[in-house]
Amino acid sequence: MAGELKSPTSLVSVQEAEGPGLLDYLGMFRRRLKTILFPAVLMALLGGLVAFILPNQYEATTKFVVNDVGTAKEGLGGGGMPPHKPLLVRAEDEMKSPAFLRPIIDSIGISEGYNVTRPDEFSELLDYIDDNLRVRLDKAPQGADRILIVYQGRNQAKVVEFVDAVRESYRDLFRDQYRRQPREWYNSAVALVQNIERQLTTKQVEMQAHAATPDVGLLNRGPEYRREAEDLRSDRDERQRELTALNLKLARAQNQLRELPAESVRRRFVENEAKKEARAKYDAALKILNELVEYRKLLDTTDEVKRARAEVDRLKKNLDALDDRIEQPSEVAPNDQRQALQLEILNYRREIEAQEEQVRAAGRRLAELNDLLRRIPEIEARDERLKGEIEALQLRLERAQRARQDAEGTWVRVKDAELFRVLEYPHGNDPPVFPSMPLFILIGAAAGFFIGLGVAFLKEFSGMTYATSAQVKHAMTLPILGEVSRIVSEDERRRESAKRWRTITIVGLVLTVLGMLHLFYFHPDLAGYLPTKVGEVMDKIYLGR
Repeated sequence: MAGELKSPTSLVSVQEAEGPGLLDYLGMFRRRLKTILFPAVLMALLGGLVAFILPNQYEATTKFVVNDVGTAKEGLGGGGMPPHKPLLVRAEDEMKSPAFLRPIIDSIGISEGYNVTRPDEFSELLDYIDDNLRVRLDKAPQGADRILIVYQGRNQAKVVEFVDAVRESYRDLFRDQYRRQPREWYNSAVALVQNIERQLTTKQVEMQAHAATPDVGLLNRGPEYRREAEDLRSDRDERQRELTALNLKLARAQNQLRELPAESVRRRFVENEAKKEARAKYDAALKILNELVEYRKLLDTTDEVKRARAEVDRLKKNLDALDDRIEQPSEVAPNDQRQALQLEILNYRREIEAQEEQVRAAGRRLAELNDLLRRIPEIEARDERLKGEIEALQLRLERAQRARQDAEGTWVRVKDAELFRVLEYPHGNDPPVFPSMPLFILIGAAAGFFIGLGVAFLKEFSGMTYATSAQVKHAMTLPILGEVSRIVSEDERRRESAKRWRTITIVGLVLTVLGMLHLFYFHPDLAGYLPTKVGEVMDKIYLGR
């Protein structure tokens, strides 16, 4: 090139210290325009080719509303409606779960380029769906909620069908989950009522059997038994006291018996007959005197009365002088006092035995009464327990029946409730969202432009060659005598032309080979002719895209 001069080392250090100016940069665009534009055009073409070769990605969207048909109360049979908002929190996880997606994949045959018969590729397909299936929940504090489902895939019809299937499958799943709780409430309420009725019937039968036992009669005779027991205890205590007194008497009698001798000397007396005759005479004389005085009215001064009174006095003296009994000779005989005391002791013992027998009889009866009275609290407790349990079961049954009615009403309303309302169905004629031809061309052109700009910058400022007279003036103090333009020879033209055609040929061959590989890879009839290794490499690049 004309004007190219090599600067000395000292001058180079000056230029490096000062650096290129703005005019140098602008002049670089004019001088290196081909270097900058050729990579930009080439990369733009390559981006367009890549956008043309890559499989299209289509997007389908559906939107629906989950109606709020009521508010649930907590607990079994609480009435109202079961809450739907907690169920919607798990919507995205449920839609992306393998158990949810597997029937949909099998029914519509979506594969996204994967071989779903192979477990590893099926797992990769699930990962692909997890990345490209988006679920957005617009949850309101109260009322209905909205769900947006968006999916991107390669086959537009399959994508639309997949989004529809996801929405319908989730509607069925949500409806089952939404109904499950009230259905369980209702079934639990019915089972609870039946269980309580069985328990109540069992307790009533037990109460009837308890009422038929003889023990229940003790409850009515309890006060009578208590009074009888009190009387028996009083009578027993009284007899105990009498028994103690009899024992004391028996002890004294036994002590006296030990002190008395077994035999005694008995003095015998007989009636005095002489005194008996004297009394008869006295009575006769006294009778005569009385007749003289009372009947005959004789005075005491008459001789006849005097003689009669003198006879009475004489007979009285004779009578007083005589004894009533005449003592006979004494004899030895058993001690009558001892015999009487022995008889008394025998009577005491008989009375003691009778009292003891009565005390024992009273004790036996009292023991029987105490046993009956001890059983009465147990019987009363059992009777009260059964009555209390029956009353409690009746109350529980009433509450359970009310709960069953509430749960039944909830279940009927939930079963017939309209939960979903579709706002937007997926469209089958939307343009692909990926790849975008203008975007790929623009990205390729921008990348090529910056690559060409970097190459031009390196060529312009990294070497030791001066391309313009301004650079020479700036770097050297020597005057410029003249400028000679570069003279291109015919050989140089031929070499540059051959070099250009070689580049074009190589790029064309590379693009042709790439195009043929993509044609064989993506065409279903030609995919079998593609070499296995090449297919595996392209699978790693495009599988699932």
